[in-house]
Amino acid sequence: MNHTNTDILIFISDLGAGGAQRVVCKLATYWSELGRTVTIVTLSDPEYDFFTIPSNVVRETIGLQTVSTSFFTALVKNIRRIWRLRRVFFRVRPAVAIGFVAPSSVLLVAAAIATDIRTIAAERNDPSKQTFGRIWDLLRDFAYQYVDRITVNSTGAGAILGKRFSSTEITITPNPIPSVHKGPVLELPGPVILFVGRLHPQKGVDYLLQAFSAINAPQWHLLIVGDGDQRTDLESMSKKLGIQAQTTFSGTVQDPTPYYRSAEIFALPSRHEGTPNALLEAMCYGLPVVISDSSSGPLDLVRENGAGIVTACGDVDGLAKALQLLVNNRELRERLGKKGSNSMEKRRRQDQSYQLWDSALDFTK
Repeated sequence: MNHTNTDILIFISDLGAGGAQRVVCKLATYWSELGRTVTIVTLSDPEYDFFTIPSNVVRETIGLQTVSTSFFTALVKNIRRIWRLRRVFFRVRPAVAIGFVAPSSVLLVAAAIATDIRTIAAERNDPSKQTFGRIWDLLRDFAYQYVDRITVNSTGAGAILGKRFSSTEITITPNPIPSVHKGPVLELPGPVILFVGRLHPQKGVDYLLQAFSAINAPQWHLLIVGDGDQRTDLESMSKKLGIQAQTTFSGTVQDPTPYYRSAEIFALPSRHEGTPNALLEAMCYGLPVVISDSSSGPLDLVRENGAGIVTACGDVDGLAKALQLLVNNRELRERLGKKGSNSMEKRRRQDQSYQLWDSALDFTK
């Protein structure tokens, strides 16, 4: 196969509102500005995109995004996905193909069989805790033996996968540090504890609701920014806990900057994480953060400079105590927030995330 059309192909299920999708779009923009030819392939149609990609980035859609209702239909659908992706490979002839998130990486490896395309699996979470179901997890463990490289966004994930796949190259590619933007401040009913992220069990928003209902903060408000399959259940939980009047579910927003600029505390009590963009953003804007000890990515960020409070994963009482401590102590909030913003400013000056991705792709300069 002569590679003459595309330098880099990125395969991801969709370009909806998610951390992996945000990174894909940032990378595509960066590489296209360097003069690389980039193609993004998704299952979903562009009309469902949350993020915008540059006009010189080629967009391909192979469809077949709907969830299957049985093992047989899932098998047939995934064979069709592999076949359609392989057809894209032969048409655009990429030098390197990257699968973002494990199921996409599995399909990408299968589609690249008997080609000379270099393949990269991009892990964006904690591989010891994130599961896609027994079959996908087994396929991931099989496929990752045949990729040319695995990228991870935390040292902990790198250590875990390094033990599992000792013969596969692993590169740590941390998420880029966000820039801080000036902008409007929201008019809010009182001081706010902020959550930003998908409404998915992984994020532990149920823990946050329970903890907020247990603290003494009648003037405070809980603001949940994001959407997902769990939203209806979480809204029902807020009613049952008696905090509906103090809790707002704002849905997904295009620009969360005003929310970070307006909040007092950021909480992310996740069951597991990679390196969450929302946590990076909150720290950049000087918010004191409360996180769980579930995964190494957030722990590395917060413990490095004492920029927040760490609680045990699933410990609602501990989470409530941490929130209450910050609610009661403005000086502590400001001190922790300053540590976080200083840490992010230092990281931003030293940020080599894009260069590390360049190294992972291993193009000859």
